[in-house]
Amino acid sequence: RSFDGEKAWSSLISVLSDECPPESIKVFAHTRYGTKIAAGLVSGTWLKENSPYNIYGDVSIPSGESLVVEPGVTVRFMGKYSLLVGGNAQLQSIGTVVDSISFLADDTTKGWLGIHFKDSGDDDALSYCTLRDGRTLIAYSNNNGGVLFINNSSPVISHANICYNHAEDAGGAIYCYKGNPEINFSMIYGNKASRGGGLFLDKSRPVINNCFFYKNTARDGAALYCINTSANISNVTITQNEANH
Repeated sequence: RSFDGEKAWSSLISVLSDECPPESIKVFAHTRYGTKIAAGLVSGTWLKENSPYNIYGDVSIPSGESLVVEPGVTVRFMGKYSLLVGGNAQLQSIGTVVDSISFLADDTTKGWLGIHFKDSGDDDALSYCTLRDGRTLIAYSNNNGGVLFINNSSPVISHANICYNHAEDAGGAIYCYKGNPEINFSMIYGNKASRGGGLFLDKSRPVINNCFFYKNTARDGAALYCINTSANISNVTITQNEANH
């Protein structure tokens, strides 16, 4: 299916040049252009040599299993699909300073529906990752969290670039409800929402250190919006964000 390969290759080149710094895996096809993943359950290890991983449906990590994403992997969502990390499931996406991991949309205008942590505990990690071009839907049952939706979960997010995401309601980049995430050494910029352009927190106890909030926009709370939340925030730069109220 050459059209998939050609599109994937041209999109990969575009991403690399952008400024924004198995019950198993169901694979339809694997070529030098990457690996095609169908809707369903995913687990195991996604290897750099098989990248990019092109996602053609909603995928989830089953309870009791984990998905490890190797440094250098690109995960491309080919439509309005999401990755669910549910109860007793684990996501370990840990890149390096010279070999980061990317989660992105094939169509940056339509976007994708992000990574959803729901009752997944505190053993999930996103490090040296770029997460961009998430878009929630107006008619979607959950229109919060442009690219990261955290519910009763506490992932560790570090050295991440979280950019150009859009939520119709709350949390342009990240929405967190009853969670205790750690967000360290990360850049959150160019995101948009009605409330909390960068980050929306409700009944949460996050730790946020050495982060940079830049050019996020919202009606209320351009960079951060907090409700009933006790946040430990230190060494955070908030600049050139814009709110209407």
